[in-house]
Amino acid sequence: MLKIENPRWKELINNSFWSVGGAIASKGLLFLVWILVGRILGSASYGEFGIIRNTVLMFATFSGFGLGLTATKFVSEYMHRDRNMVVTTINVTYFFGIFMGILISVLFYLFSQQLSVTLKAPQLLFDLKICSIILFFSSLNGIQIGILQGFQKFKEIAKVNVIQSIICFPLYILGAIYFGVHGAVIAFLVSYILICILCSFFIKDIFVKNNITFSFLSVKKGFSILYTYSLPTFISGLMVSPIKWICDTILISSAGFKSMGIFTAALTFNNIVMVMASMISGPLLTTLASKKDNENKTDVNIERFNLLFPWYLSILISLPLIYFFEIGHSMFGDSYDVMEFRPTFIVALFFTIIMMFKEGLTRIVAVNNLQWWSLFSNLIWGLSLVVFVYFYSGIDSTTMAIGYTLAYSLNILVLFPIFNKRNLIPKNSILGWDSLLIWLLLLSSAIFCLQNYTLYIRIVVFCIVLCLIVYIVYKKFIRIKNESN
Repeated sequence: MLKIENPRWKELINNSFWSVGGAIASKGLLFLVWILVGRILGSASYGEFGIIRNTVLMFATFSGFGLGLTATKFVSEYMHRDRNMVVTTINVTYFFGIFMGILISVLFYLFSQQLSVTLKAPQLLFDLKICSIILFFSSLNGIQIGILQGFQKFKEIAKVNVIQSIICFPLYILGAIYFGVHGAVIAFLVSYILICILCSFFIKDIFVKNNITFSFLSVKKGFSILYTYSLPTFISGLMVSPIKWICDTILISSAGFKSMGIFTAALTFNNIVMVMASMISGPLLTTLASKKDNENKTDVNIERFNLLFPWYLSILISLPLIYFFEIGHSMFGDSYDVMEFRPTFIVALFFTIIMMFKEGLTRIVAVNNLQWWSLFSNLIWGLSLVVFVYFYSGIDSTTMAIGYTLAYSLNILVLFPIFNKRNLIPKNSILGWDSLLIWLLLLSSAIFCLQNYTLYIRIVVFCIVLCLIVYIVYKKFIRIKNESN
């Protein structure tokens, strides 16, 4: 039997087991829900639901204020070293999270009518008012899950996700069937409330066991955490969700909700890849953050795993779908125009792989308190995307996906040399000739699949490309193993 001696690897594997198990069960149901809801509503109504979800995510950036990541980072880092710092972190994130949740929720409700006018969708006014309640629970959920991750309660998080998914699965389906977009939005609200209630049970148990109580004095002491870590995290987030929302509104104005529905459907698979990669994001973040010892060092192989795993996983999931787009289209149905869906789907999967290429680096930035670098990274991405969308005439779902691809590519080309120079990227990880060869194969695959080749030819080319990538990855791990020995 394989015996793992390194305690950090044991910790990572144990935490990942529960995170992966919970994600497979809960996110698998969620993936099925989005597909079924998409089929039930059709492309136009699914586009409406998509913009509602994205609106929630955009304003959740304001109400969340980066507090979830703050809680995870500081609780995991100081859990065994400074109890007072842990208590201070929990108090200040809870206090400020509740304050921001109430503030943003009230403002969102008051301006929901103007927002529906901006979206040119007065029929969504009721749904937007419901979203104001979702925003409050979103703020609380981010903090509570952040605290649970900080205490490495991944088994408990898995339970929360599974229970919530099982209960909400029929609610989404029945809501969409009988009440359309309104029913799906109400099910969306119920899912946030359930997560909050379930998390609170486990949070209460942690507070009792660790004798954690609320103290306003502790809150005052913790305000330095907010402006040194949460603030740059928050500003960095402003470069993502609001930018995406602005681009979505431009897409709706240019091509309508039907095109927005196709883009949302294509991004469903993007979201699944991100969820799969995030299965060990929490465990990796806590493992990297808790590395802080006297020498401030950690196992270089864990750092490599942090960088390589999300990228390789995204390739494993996305590459077959790029070659066989029919899989995605058949799931959503014929109401999604295949001529627009195919290129949108292929390009969206390609930029998903680009996103995952830099996913591990965001965790390295987080644990090393380099959130202002994250802000700079997101600023480059956001400006690139907005400039493309603004100056491109007649934007549709496909050109929007191309804009995302160019923005993420420019982000990497500008920032990776800087991060590499600062020794944030370990050798034999995501930079090198092998990575360049894989990227050439992936780019060639995307361009090839945008052409109208027969299924038989695509199967042959896919097998060849997959074998080449597997061989390149195998040779990389041989080099890493020889270096470790």
